[in-house]
Amino acid sequence: MILSLTKDPTGKPNLCEVPSENVIYLHFSTKYRMTVFHTVDALYYGYGPLEFWCDGLKAIDGTFAIVDRGIMAHVSLITYVDQKNRIAYFEDMITAASKRCTISKPNWDILFEKLNLGRKAGPPI
Repeated sequence: MILSLTKDPTGKPNLCEVPSENVIYLHFSTKYRMTVFHTVDALYYGYGPLEFWCDGLKAIDGTFAIVDRGIMAHVSLITYVDQKNRIAYFEDMITAASKRCTISKPNWDILFEKLNLGRKAGPPI
């Protein structure tokens, strides 16, 4: 699925096409009142609430899931889970600059059970 997003958080009309499979996670920004889409190397912004995007992405690609309040992750792209701090990473080589998102305690158990993340979990960094 191709998403029409903007790189400008002020919403100026410079739309770009971003494949949904490149999105690692998304969250709603109260500062910009837009949903922020993270890829490994860029940020994009989309109009509408997070719930709108969640419903659409779940319907098209079942590998997206709510992992924390206000955060939806592309679960199949998670490469490492810090079990101590409940943080998901999306890169093989984790550095201080690596993209990451938090996983809430209630969603932690659901993800491990339903999505079989046990094989991707490792010792805390």
